[in-house]
Amino acid sequence: METATKSSFIKNSNISVAIPNWNGETVLPECLASLHRAIKKASLGDAVDIVIADDQSTDRGLEIIRQDFPETRIIEMEQRSGFGVVANTAVVNCANDYVLLLNNDVYVEEDFFCTGPDILKTPICLP
Repeated sequence: METATKSSFIKNSNISVAIPNWNGETVLPECLASLHRAIKKASLGDAVDIVIADDQSTDRGLEIIRQDFPETRIIEMEQRSGFGVVANTAVVNCANDYVLLLNNDVYVEEDFFCTGPDILKTPICLP
């Protein structure tokens, strides 16, 4: 099993992370920091695309993200739309076939991309 290198699943597949956001100033920066630590540990480089759809936040969250994580794509909703619409907007704007929908207050473990994505190729639900 590979633990500190690129997952066998995503050696040939890229993955996107879709994050719906509303006023996530206190949680979103650490969410992204945890993703970047996991991406670095798995040596994925540009194989992970991160997209944030923002639901008209009134805090400084997006300003912080633009400063600290400039490679993150941000889609700003034109009007308040609610979680479902914002989540769907994030997902449809992802560039890759595999999408992880992640709430803005979730922090992934550092080895997430080393082993986690391999479960996607396991047919555990097949009869």
